Order: sequence, then structure tokens, then C-alpha cells
Amino acid sequence: MIAGGLAVRLVPARHVAPATAVIFGGVSTASVLGVPAGTVVGDLLGWRAAFGVAGVLALLTTVTVAAARRDRTA
Repeated sequence: MIAGGLAVRLVPARHVAPATAVIFGGVSTASVLGVPAGTVVGDLLGWRAAFGVAGVLALLTTVTVAAARRDRTA
């Protein structure tokens, strides 16, 4: 799994353990909540809508992370 080695590339060495915990927590949360939510949206509105919702959420996440990085570096 790629998530296991991701924290080493993203944060300084002293923050690797907490970052790894956050990454695995996010993967677990996405699996537990995201899969059923995607199934419900897919059943109600079709698979294209489910992919659209996932795409919008990914875009919002990207914008949020970019804004947070900008605030941190300023």
C-alpha cells in the first residue's frame, strides 16, 4: 500500500509517526464511509453521479490543502 510510505515524503522526520497515523486514519475513514456513500449515490442517481460527487469532493480537498499550505508558508 502506497499510504504506508507516504508520510516519510511529506513531513519532516520528527512528524512521520503522527502523519502516518493521520494517513491511515483517512484511508480507514474513506473505506468505512466513502464506499457506502458512493454506493447510495450510485443507486439513487447512477454511477456517473457517484463519480461526479467523488470528483467534486477531490477538488474541494485539493483547494483546501492548497489554501492551508499557503497560510502555513505565509
